[in-house]
Amino acid sequence: DIETKKAEGIKKVFIFAGVNNIGSGKTAEETIAQLAEMYRLGRAAGMQVVAATMTSWDTEGYVRKKPDFCGPRGMTAEILTDRTLKVNAWIREQKENGAIDGVVDLYQAMGPYDTQEKGLKRSEGRDYVIQDGDVCYFHFR
Repeated sequence: DIETKKAEGIKKVFIFAGVNNIGSGKTAEETIAQLAEMYRLGRAAGMQVVAATMTSWDTEGYVRKKPDFCGPRGMTAEILTDRTLKVNAWIREQKENGAIDGVVDLYQAMGPYDTQEKGLKRSEGRDYVIQDGDVCYFHFR
């Protein structure tokens, strides 16, 4: 609850959302509408709003693992990827038009799903971060 957090003195909110929406069959437009409302509520509460783009994900594996879900809904890896890219482009635009205060571009930092391991050190199955200048690369297992 944003009003509660404001009352507790929290001045910034970090919003990383949308993957579950896209993965559950919501359109890019439906996902964008929900994100816009989250951003609006944060700003209305006087908070600084920082949003993250969605990372690239194994859309082909997702479709393959969930045929009963994806098939009847007409979901394909291409549709999931297209929706992710549309939402991410919109998120980046929100910084430019002043709707949010910052963007953490996780999609850009992580790269395409099939290349995410390149150049990153394995860490015994744990999450880790690599800092390269001004950019932090997050890796989650």
